[in-house]
Amino acid sequence: MKSKIPPVKEIAKQAYERIQSKQPEMLDVLYVRDCFSTAVELYYRTCYEIYQEYEQRVIANLTHDALARIHKDTLTKTEVEAILKVVVGEAIKTEIHLKQSRYARAGQSFEIVVRELLKLIGIPSEHMTREDKASGLRRIDLVVPDRKTAIDRPDKAHFLSLKTSLKDRWKLVVEDQRPNQRTHLLTLLQNESLSTNVIDKIMERGIFLYIPDSIKMKYFQNDKRVRCISELPQTIN
Repeated sequence: MKSKIPPVKEIAKQAYERIQSKQPEMLDVLYVRDCFSTAVELYYRTCYEIYQEYEQRVIANLTHDALARIHKDTLTKTEVEAILKVVVGEAIKTEIHLKQSRYARAGQSFEIVVRELLKLIGIPSEHMTREDKASGLRRIDLVVPDRKTAIDRPDKAHFLSLKTSLKDRWKLVVEDQRPNQRTHLLTLLQNESLSTNVIDKIMERGIFLYIPDSIKMKYFQNDKRVRCISELPQTIN
């Protein structure tokens, strides 16, 4: 199926413009700096809402295409079965495609959201798309301030690993952690719990864990091992 859904960057741009138009105060530099978690969640959620709008158009097009196949007022049972067979087959392929797209786009959207909001408050970052064999650095979502610093002066860099959903993905971050590397693991914890055992394993490797402010205050208010996402800007600036 040829997708009619725009690239992640385009959707992120549309989301930024929508927030700027409807809730400009949420993109005020001082607000983003102080309420980074809220800004990140709003921006990410808006990206997803716009993506869903495009998804609905894709699904609506399936119905339109199915109706376009009908060229007469009355159909026989055999003709109806033939049309349904084609439509159901296309619907299944479309849903599989969209499901794969959702997973891939979610991570990309989170990265763009964090990077753009950091940029808004004057904190540069760069995506490390490839490993550096000489230094032993692995790929990571974002590095502050840039890749060159990460390679030449890793002690002066901050490494950001972004996970919309933690699940077992935290294990990859732990495995890639190098001695004395300052890694900040940000997760949105979408409809999942965070166990003490997982927190301990992340802390053991010297990785800083950040979760949405609301979840931190509700479930981990007195747990100093877990940080609010809003603490990130001040920590890495």
